[in-house]
Parts: sequence; C-alpha cells; structure tokens
Amino acid sequence: MRNVILNAPVESGQFMSLKDCGETSFASGAMGRGAAARNTNGRIIAPFSGRVLKIFRNAMEIISNDGIKLFIQVGDSSFYEEACKENQSITANQILAYFNINKVVMFTVKNSLEFGDITFQRNGQYTVKPQSVESNRKNNSSREENGMAERKFTILGEMGSGKTCYLLGMYSEMTAGVGGYSIIAPNPDEDSDLTRRYQRLTNKKQGIDRFPLATNAASTYNFNLQYGLEKIMSFEWIDYPGNFVDAAQRDIANPDYVKVEQSINESSTLFICMDGENLVDGNVKQKIKRVRNSCAKRINPYILKLADKLNGQGKKLPPVGIIVTKWDLCLHSTTEDDLREIVEESFNSLFTSKDSIVAIIPVSLGETIMDDSVSGELDPINIELPILYGIRFALRDQIKQIDQQIDNINADTYRSKNWRDKEADRWFFWRDDDLIRSLEADMRNNRARNVELEKIKDAMKRNRGRLERDLEDLQSVFYNGEWHKGISK
Repeated sequence: MRNVILNAPVESGQFMSLKDCGETSFASGAMGRGAAARNTNGRIIAPFSGRVLKIFRNAMEIISNDGIKLFIQVGDSSFYEEACKENQSITANQILAYFNINKVVMFTVKNSLEFGDITFQRNGQYTVKPQSVESNRKNNSSREENGMAERKFTILGEMGSGKTCYLLGMYSEMTAGVGGYSIIAPNPDEDSDLTRRYQRLTNKKQGIDRFPLATNAASTYNFNLQYGLEKIMSFEWIDYPGNFVDAAQRDIANPDYVKVEQSINESSTLFICMDGENLVDGNVKQKIKRVRNSCAKRINPYILKLADKLNGQGKKLPPVGIIVTKWDLCLHSTTEDDLREIVEESFNSLFTSKDSIVAIIPVSLGETIMDDSVSGELDPINIELPILYGIRFALRDQIKQIDQQIDNINADTYRSKNWRDKEADRWFFWRDDDLIRSLEADMRNNRARNVELEKIKDAMKRNRGRLERDLEDLQSVFYNGEWHKGISK
C-alpha cells in the first residue's frame, strides 16, 4: 500500500482527531480515515487537482487525478456556500466553499483502505495510520493498543463511603469469575497493584488498618469484561473523591468541575456511592436527613447545574447507579421500600426528568466484615451488579452508534446510486464510465460494511439480552416515571 501526503482542505486552523470532532459517523470511522480542523479562516481549499464528484448541503466529495477520494464536511454550518459545481474540474489551492469560521471541518479519504499512512499538512502535519473501517472489532483492538477504553464509567460519592473497598472487592471476585462474567486489568502493573491492595483487605490481623485510606486524588482504572472466553467490552473506571464535587459547588470554572463534567459527559453510566452506615438506626426520615447531610447536599447542586447545562446543549445525564456500600450494616433494618423513599427524597434532582434512569444497587464485602474487632470474613454481596448495569447501557450506546453508521452508509449508498443512474442515462459521448465504475465500487464497499456492522450489532444485542436477564436481581430500577424490578429499557 502506498502512503499519501495531502494538503489539508483548509488554509489555517489546528488539526484534531476525528474522535474529538463531535460527529459520530466520523469519529466511528464509518466515513473513512482522516482528521478534523478547528479555528479555520472559513474557506475550503482544494488540496489537489482533480474533479468535484458530489455536493451536499454542507459537504462535498472530490477526487484527485490519481484516484484519491476526499470527503469534506463542515459541522452543522448555518452559512455554507459552494464556489464550485458537481463534475467541475478543480486545481490545487482553488477555493471550493465558504462557511462560518467557528465550525469544525472534517475531511476523510473515502477509499482509505487502498492506502497506507495518510498525512495531511498545511500548518504542521497530521498522520493517520492504516486502519480498516469495515470492522468495529478491528477499531476496538486499535483503541486498546493505544490504551483507550471503549466506554467510561464515572463514580462520585462522599469521602469514606467505601468506593475504593468496593473496587478492590469487585476486582478480586470478578477476576475469579461471577456468574460466568470476569474482569481483567490488561495492564500488568495495575493488576498487580489491585491484587496487592485486596490481599491487605483480606488480612484480618490488620484490624481497621486493613481498609484503604481515603484519598484526595482521582483514580482511573482500565478493565475488560468477559463472559466465558468472549470479550464483551473494555471500559475505564474513573473514581473521583468527594472533594472534587465540593470544589465544583463554589465555582463552575474550577478545573475540578470541568474535569468531572467532561468525564460524566463521556460516560455511559454515572455511579454515586451512598454510605450504608447512614441507614443503620432510626426511622426513614432520620435516614433521609443523614444521607442528605453527608452526601446528597454535595451531589445534588452539582447534578442540577450539570443537567441544566446539558439540557441547553440538547443532551442529558447518563443512567445513574446508586451504589449503597456497606449494605451488610443496614440490610436488616432498611427495606426495599424504605430504600426507594430514601434515595428518591435525598437525590431528588435525579428524578426530575421523564427520561431519568436510576438503579439502586446495594453491595457489601460481607455481613461480618465490620464486626466489633473489624476482623470479619470477606463474603461479597452483589459485587458484580454495578459493572453489569454499566456495561448494559454502554452496549445500548454502541448499538445506537452502529445504527447511525448504518443510516449514514445507506444515505451515502442512495446518493451514489442516484448519481450512478443519472450518469448512466447520459448520452454515451458525454457519459463518464470511470465515474460510474467508481460509484458502483462505493456501493459494493458500503454493502460489505453494512453486513459487517449488522453482525457486530447482533452480537452486542445478544450480550445486552444476557445482561438484562442477569440484572433481574436488581429490585429497584426507576424508568418511565416509576420503579421496576430489573432493567429492560
């Protein structure tokens, strides 16, 4: 495969990866390999000599004299004006269109499978390595090789609520396998560190020192979830201590606020840890007061600010999982109905939208772990359910993205067919047979990509169905405005 070096179709701006461009069809690779640029001067410039193949509302496809097909799109531009026409010959550096300067421009080589490295240059260089866009499996493997997880989960909670203990217990149990599911940390150093810390947790002679100290820093872990020998998904578990949210209450420009906001925005599920110690004694009203004072007063204002901001952007909060830690302390004094009332009253900001999805997930490291001598045995309860819950919604998001890719490919196939038919109907003297063959090749490639995407989607649906059956153990899941047992939304 030959490598190609192209001028970028913009005169100025900063290169960025397609995964950061905000357009799913480009970020997924469905439109081919390429790059994006922001802060440009508002002009599309021909990167080579060739011909204009197609013009769309805010996009165009051009082809070089040696067969490189470049697709250029301006992201949702309110002003976009072409300076060229379909089937027009073009020369390098010719102005092809004008647009709003504050928009991101995406550009991809549609027939990129025919080439090796693709380097765009103008102000600096941006090189895209070979990568098949016909298989999401290959795409996901590439992400892992670069240390990138397919999905993110964000976890918040008060200091001392047991988030780290839960993580260590979950990892230890699920490396051995729970109900056919297992967790692997692909990084050997991370695996060794988690194992060592869990072994300390099992050392009863340590007393209270067996439990890890609360930290003031965020921690990120990368895991793979498997069922049997089949890998389901890689994910990133991002644990923020309580003081991150405390800082965010005071100033939305605070770097901690921005950091957590971005993490939640990119997450398939938001987890909030609620300390079971607050549910031990007293009536429901007293328990609500304790939960509000220790946790909800920190979380609710932050969630309200973030939800309002997301609504203004046409987005919404991800599904939420309330992880009730230390469930062994309160399982005999707090009923499921009590727990629903406590959560709904304490975290009322999570239940204000008809689209809200909230699950209550009680977990424990063992009923005797917190006995008087702090020397009880570890016997985890529901330790796997938060992960299965999060992965279920991560699969939902991936299926939606694949559906969008298929729709985009179908739309492109439809446009290619119409153009092919239009060209085929021309009088033979004017007909461009090379263009017809090129369009038919595009249509064949699109059909092949759709077949592969449908196979991937079917596998994801099977995994999602299995997860939903295994999540029937969840007693309290709020969606469609009411509480349910299990999750099937």
